[in-house]
Amino acid sequence: MIDHISVGVSDLDRSARFYEATLAPLGLSRLVTRPASIGFGKTYPEFWIHLRAGMAPVAPDNGVHICLRARATAEVDAFHAAAL
Repeated sequence: MIDHISVGVSDLDRSARFYEATLAPLGLSRLVTRPASIGFGKTYPEFWIHLRAGMAPVAPDNGVHICLRARATAEVDAFHAAAL
């Protein structure tokens, strides 16, 4: 059973704005803010972003797959719209 997921980001403020907008339709909000980490969740931090200032850019054809639960298609659509 997975308890939480953490991803590295090169720009914490920019990434926080992105994830706040995209995770909101799924009911996740910012729960924890630290100098180099931010945790999002419903009742506890389930999705974390961590500042990795020296992180090299990731190639477009490489990365990770993260699947988050949605209760309805409308939530998926809202998530997608916010991400664009």
